[in-house]
Amino acid sequence: MDGIPEETTVPSRQPITAAWTLASLSEVRRDMPMYAVVGVYAVFSWIFAIHLGDSQKYHPFQYVPIWTASSVALLTLIWAARAIWISPGRPFSVFASLMKRQWHQGFVQRLPLILVMGVFYGVFTSVKNMLPDIHPFTWDPALAAIDQRLLGDHDGWAMVAAIIPDGFPLRAMSIFYGWGWLVLVLGFSAYASVAPELRHLRRQFLLTLYLSWIVAGNILACLFMSGGPCFYAKLTGDHLRFAELLHSISGTESAATQDYLWTIYVHGWSYLGAGISAFPSVHIVSMALITLLLKSMGKWPFFLGVVVTILMELGSVRLGWHYAIDGIAAIIIAAITWYIVQYVERLFAKSPAVTQYQP
Repeated sequence: MDGIPEETTVPSRQPITAAWTLASLSEVRRDMPMYAVVGVYAVFSWIFAIHLGDSQKYHPFQYVPIWTASSVALLTLIWAARAIWISPGRPFSVFASLMKRQWHQGFVQRLPLILVMGVFYGVFTSVKNMLPDIHPFTWDPALAAIDQRLLGDHDGWAMVAAIIPDGFPLRAMSIFYGWGWLVLVLGFSAYASVAPELRHLRRQFLLTLYLSWIVAGNILACLFMSGGPCFYAKLTGDHLRFAELLHSISGTESAATQDYLWTIYVHGWSYLGAGISAFPSVHIVSMALITLLLKSMGKWPFFLGVVVTILMELGSVRLGWHYAIDGIAAIIIAAITWYIVQYVERLFAKSPAVTQYQP
């Protein structure tokens, strides 16, 4: 009728909501192996803690808040850096486009992977703190002897000292080994969890990360309980064997962290980052996995990963954290686990394509 506005039809949000829900469920199904591994690991570790009488050391959620906040912050920095790299003149508009693309390609649906990863690290630290209650530290003399045989009757740290001398190079390596490693593992783990361009390797990388940490940092660490050169004197009573090394690293950030770990161990506490074990090196396991992930991105990223892994191995020995054999074993474990998971992934690669939410 004249004077009466025509009825306006508002598009329903239901099809959009249904598509988004379908995409979310599809992503969860695709990521179910990661959730399953962490879930089974958490339950068995909890039962194990109760059986051992160590339930007070079981804190599966201790990392979740700080891990989640740090991951989101680091991802934001990564995307901001990409925006500046792509268009220095208009980074804000490019950043907005990148975030919109992440949203449309399932960013929200994959955020639970970051939360679950925080649970994994909490369970891992809990189990690591229980290991001395299962098996005493008895393998340090044997591992130190193996190192000497491998290196021609020389201590690894003394050989590396020619490359990384006392003073600024050693202090810089200490910071890189601690904070540099943390940023790399945090960044690559979070980015692999949500980045659309790494979707084809997401399950392989995260499953390999979980399984190799469990094998290296829990199972083998328990079988070959050792503290490394930095704790050799305290664990064996031999205060001469690595006295020169301890004097060399005194005043570094690594030495302060080692004191922190020993205090926690002596008191039987379970704090963030706590737990002592040398063989195999979880630090090097992680770097080897990142290098294998970088291999899929091209020759130069892979080469950079190899260089950083070598630096981490040298740093672990020079700073007294590990024997050389710890890093060698870690690289072998990471590579074997990576290719086993890759084989299984290809064997069972029959899941349908994920339906993506389209607004």
